[in-house]
Amino acid sequence: MSIILFGKGPSLSRCSRDIVDKHNDIGICNYPVLNNMFISLIENRTIQYHFANCGTFDERYTNEVNKLYNIQKIYNTNKPPNNYKNFLKNFILFSDENIYELYYNKINNTYGFLPSTGIMMLKYIIDTKKYNHITLVGYDLFEKNKDTYYYDVDKYNKKIMYLIEGKDKIISKDGKFLIHSGHDFNKTKEYMEYLFKSNPHIRFDLITNVKFDKIYENVNIL
Repeated sequence: MSIILFGKGPSLSRCSRDIVDKHNDIGICNYPVLNNMFISLIENRTIQYHFANCGTFDERYTNEVNKLYNIQKIYNTNKPPNNYKNFLKNFILFSDENIYELYYNKINNTYGFLPSTGIMMLKYIIDTKKYNHITLVGYDLFEKNKDTYYYDVDKYNKKIMYLIEGKDKIISKDGKFLIHSGHDFNKTKEYMEYLFKSNPHIRFDLITNVKFDKIYENVNIL
């Protein structure tokens, strides 16, 4: 079984529908902007997993949008309350698993960095033991002074505009990441390398702008 996991980094723009259609399943994280490019990658497919910070949810992801793009299950990566569940009033879509406790706290306490939603999704998918082929797209890890997302600032979720307009600016007006993230670029990269090494039975394909220090036989940079 194979799965393709979408982060939101700028390298996502190098993905193609041919690559997506080689995979059985799809996972997305944190409300990817549904521009023409991203829609062309996922339309008429089923999205089995949506890992999302349900605190700062994107109101563009309505029940109608979730139905249109065949989103099957939503996994909240933030601590309660689940604001997105209350917004949708559609409790069937949400997993009961406490992803925040299972992954956020454990990774933070063990490896010393704050895992992003994309990293929690990756670890969860590995832990399902369902997949022997995982492709990561747009996992660019919030590198300082590099573009943050694959879409322009005017398409940002309005709930995160404080990252640009707030007192302590985190993202520039043209979409560059300005600080060393709490997600920690280097520690996240090392953790991903650890996951690759620890799962030699899984083939990992990556579309990414990250220059990994250690590339194992089971890892292929597309």
